[in-house]
Amino acid sequence: MLFNHIISGISSWSKLFQEREVWAPLAEVIYRQNDIPFAELEQLTPGTNAVFKIQNTVLKIFAPQEADISTVSDYYAELLGLQTAQELNLAAPRLLAQGEIEDRYHFNYIVMEYVAGEELGGVLPLISFGEQEKALQQVSDMVKKLHRRESTTSIARGTTHALSRYISSYEEVVWRALDNPRWQAFTMPVQQEVRKEIYHSFVATTTSDLVYIHGDMTGENLLRDASGKIYLIDFADGCIAPPGYEYPAIVCELLDLNPDLVQRFYRYSCPGNSVDELWRYILLHDFGADYLRKIAARVLEKQLEEVANLEELRQGLARHLGRNWE
Repeated sequence: MLFNHIISGISSWSKLFQEREVWAPLAEVIYRQNDIPFAELEQLTPGTNAVFKIQNTVLKIFAPQEADISTVSDYYAELLGLQTAQELNLAAPRLLAQGEIEDRYHFNYIVMEYVAGEELGGVLPLISFGEQEKALQQVSDMVKKLHRRESTTSIARGTTHALSRYISSYEEVVWRALDNPRWQAFTMPVQQEVRKEIYHSFVATTTSDLVYIHGDMTGENLLRDASGKIYLIDFADGCIAPPGYEYPAIVCELLDLNPDLVQRFYRYSCPGNSVDELWRYILLHDFGADYLRKIAARVLEKQLEEVANLEELRQGLARHLGRNWE
């Protein structure tokens, strides 16, 4: 037995998933089975799964069902994302190996190319205007390529890609938003407003404009290498949704609600150049409640319990960013 520890719930998993010595024996076998040179494990930014750098590769071992974390869909979503990126010639890690290994537990794993770079969210405010422009243009081009309908229609319809059934459909995205526990941080009247707006915008209104979405284009998931090239990583939140669903993470996390960066980014490309369009998809997004918390603190200088209604937040966002970017 290679894995000599007990996993029983999230608490036990959280104590083990970053420990290099715990995973080294399993990692060595995975690399040997896939004929990939093995070396010492190095830690990377913590996430949900066991992720380590090994020479010029990254090994991601997904939490088993005994950890009480649903990561099977994450595994397949990551696979689909990496394969799609490769098909679209997107700047992203190259998939080297994937599979499953039976030991004490059933582990799914992925081995991918390591991208050497700095997190774009951290360096974007520090680089020159010209370098910012190049970075914003690259991110915009990346979104356009990822959303290209002739390339992603088969994924959205779940027809030709065997992994499509493992990622969230548009219907799942909408119903998950309606029942998102993150909204519980708001007052009950605001929670009711949120659900009403989501229902009218996305349940009572049909759309056929669906594409493959990365879903988490934050400053951590976009890396800038020494030459200034931008890479996209971590496809585990991939889903099927309208193109506008991609932008809340970009605006609220990557661009950190910086009005200048937001307006410059939107000049390159964005469907529906308005705060109102962005607002709709913030409410729909899995992390929309966190984004509104940030807007409340940054723009209104208020705690969530002090926010009277959604309109207060929406108007504050409009004033902060500028209503239109056309």
